[in-house]
Amino acid sequence: MTIRPLILFFALLFCASVTFSQVPCYDYLTQENHPRLFIKDADIKVMRRQIANGTNPYLESLHNQMMKTADKKGMSTDSLSFDPVHATVTLLSTTRLALLRLVSDAYAFRFTKDRAYLKHVEMDIHTVCDKMAYWDSKYDLERAEVSLGMAIAYDWLYKQLKPATRQRMLDFFQTEIFDKLENAKFYQMTNNWNLVINCSISMAALSTYEQWPEQAKNLIEKSAQSAPIAMKAIYAPDGASPEGPGYWNYATNFVSAYMMALKDCLGTDFGLSESEGFNKALLYRAFSINGAGLYYNYADCNTRANISTGAWYCALRFSDPSLLSWEVSMLDKDKYVADRTLFLAIASAYRLGRFTPKAPQGQVFRAGGEVPVAILRRGWGSEDAYLGIKGGMDKGGHAHMDQGSFVFDADGVRWVAEYPHEAYENYRRILKKLDDKASLFSYSQDSWRWKLFAYNPRQHSTLTIKDELLDVSGFAKVLSAEEKDGILSASVDLSEVYFGKLKHYTRTVSITRDDALEVTDQFEIGAEDLELRWSFVSMAKPSLTPEGILLKNKNKDKTRLLQAEGTVLQYQVWPNDPALYDSPTGAYEKKQKGYYIAGYTFSAKAGETIKLVTTLKRQ
Repeated sequence: MTIRPLILFFALLFCASVTFSQVPCYDYLTQENHPRLFIKDADIKVMRRQIANGTNPYLESLHNQMMKTADKKGMSTDSLSFDPVHATVTLLSTTRLALLRLVSDAYAFRFTKDRAYLKHVEMDIHTVCDKMAYWDSKYDLERAEVSLGMAIAYDWLYKQLKPATRQRMLDFFQTEIFDKLENAKFYQMTNNWNLVINCSISMAALSTYEQWPEQAKNLIEKSAQSAPIAMKAIYAPDGASPEGPGYWNYATNFVSAYMMALKDCLGTDFGLSESEGFNKALLYRAFSINGAGLYYNYADCNTRANISTGAWYCALRFSDPSLLSWEVSMLDKDKYVADRTLFLAIASAYRLGRFTPKAPQGQVFRAGGEVPVAILRRGWGSEDAYLGIKGGMDKGGHAHMDQGSFVFDADGVRWVAEYPHEAYENYRRILKKLDDKASLFSYSQDSWRWKLFAYNPRQHSTLTIKDELLDVSGFAKVLSAEEKDGILSASVDLSEVYFGKLKHYTRTVSITRDDALEVTDQFEIGAEDLELRWSFVSMAKPSLTPEGILLKNKNKDKTRLLQAEGTVLQYQVWPNDPALYDSPTGAYEKKQKGYYIAGYTFSAKAGETIKLVTTLKRQ
């Protein structure tokens, strides 16, 4: 053994010895030790063999999808471009595309040695360096996404990039990333931004460490001190994110890459993967998707579930791939193509080796925290009944005004739904027309956010008083979630949500033995008479009948009947067109096709105690 490998051997041995005390070892971060992020050169050789001989089929599929990504997206002849003056897309979409192109082409070059990929990476690197200052980023997240791509490209292609290109990248990291993010606000944030940006700035510091050891070390350790506050807010105590399944995925993909790189390069992830609730995060992920592939899409979340590269890391970190059945089922559908963090799934699948995911088990999931949720499911098949309900406050990031709202699926139909997530830029343009000072991300009681159709409580499965808002500060606690005698049920205390006008309010939602939905609302009316509305959104078309509200799915081959008892009430179907409502934003908002609003109204006297039982059962 020569002197240099011997020194490296003892350095790594020392790093391993201090891992358990979470003390980082920086001795590995030398000029000779590139590539060092996620996939080393020695890994490439083993991966090639596994792919060639079919011993790791999941790795093979992910690798093939990365190559498709490089050929379809990475090698695009379009130059990365963004015109801040006449933009029709966001800068964030451009920096995300840069991340995708840089990493996929760098990966493809490492596997094929085809210099066309290398040439394309260098072209994109120079575009980013040329344009970043002109683009004039207003959000730290935009810098973070492109920084991750640049960091991986710098590390993976360190020996092949032209010296002038490497120097331009170093200048970029110093002026556009380190200088502008070193004292940014994200360090104190508790949402996904914290984890995404801490990941990206640390990747840049890890990949370029030998150029400025003291500064890089300070940045890495500053992020390691910042990230735990977001880990606690997002995952404690039970793995569920207050920002919903979509932003859980975003945060988890980046923080998983962050933790893997820290452990590989420094021998420790600073204890981040041991954060409270993180070991349950993959269970939450599994429960947040119904058997047909739809999210329980509370908060700002799309309806159809997407893949999660962070889920692969969670399975690796906790040596339990049993909950990866959804991710594995997406492999044959090429759903990983064009995912910008696909490198993380590849690195995790390589280390996991061959495995057989088990069919998920369990019927009940309950999570506490800032936004407690309960999820109930009869089974894990595409037509099994599925029910999710949330509590919490509406003051958290990406919240809707929807305490006590729920979704319900059965027979392959989403009978009670949430509206799909709308592009933020569309909403920003609407608010700008009405009030230059309006913020989409203000969660105060009088925020413009609640005037938007999809955020207002009327467009959720909630009980509302006339057209009044709910109390954004009122905390709704999940009281219970259980299976008993074949009935799955969860209860939420909504007593704080209605400014005292409804007292002692408990909502219990159940999947009955015959897979009907049953909702029991019990409350006491306060000091004044009230007009109330019990409403829900559905992906099945409603119509009024003498017996109740008949719902038919779009194929008209499945029906359910909604009926309620407990007071004198009037069934109703409301229009799904924002322009027909009293909100000033309605004239500019688009109608969501395939969604409907129905329910019933009733009157209640001051001091009256009411128990409503609403059922939705097969016809």
